[in-house]
Amino acid sequence: MSQFRVRFRPTTFLHLSYRLPDMLFPRTTSNCLRAGQTLPSFFAIISIAFMLVFPSAGQQTSTRGSEQDRNAILQLDDEYQAAVKKNDAATMARHLSDDYMLVSSSGKTYFKPDMLAEAKSGTVVYEIQDDTDRTVRFYGDTAVLTGKLHEKGTQDGKPFDVWVVFSDVYMRRAGGWIYVFAQAARLPAGNP
Repeated sequence: MSQFRVRFRPTTFLHLSYRLPDMLFPRTTSNCLRAGQTLPSFFAIISIAFMLVFPSAGQQTSTRGSEQDRNAILQLDDEYQAAVKKNDAATMARHLSDDYMLVSSSGKTYFKPDMLAEAKSGTVVYEIQDDTDRTVRFYGDTAVLTGKLHEKGTQDGKPFDVWVVFSDVYMRRAGGWIYVFAQAARLPAGNP
């Protein structure tokens, strides 16, 4: 691997420090480099500087997490789905962060107060509220749970039977893991 050495003349350095575009994209390198060498691209310089300042940024983030963390997320999900099925607003409230948000497959957003109000109203009665094909990935103190959810029951007396794919985001906070965000997309009928 060949190395290059940058030689700045005092006047060149002074000139470049006042003309930032020339420093980032020099028109000529003859004043800075020895013959036959090239100046690294602007993006390479920024990438190297970023990796020096944030040494873990260039490393692969663990998507496995510990088995204990994985089991904790799956247990929280089981508890939350059971609470939704029973319209247990108190248990739901313990699992949801105060700034929780759900983006439904229709694009409508729901927040913690919306979720709790619906549970308390009893307008939705669940026969089935089960998720499958779950995968948990970890990114530091963030866990992303993905899977499929089968919901069947009645809403305001009208029957529904739907499958959705979902992404749930959990954050590790002082008291443990908490549910902060969800997004769901409805699957076409007959395609669970």
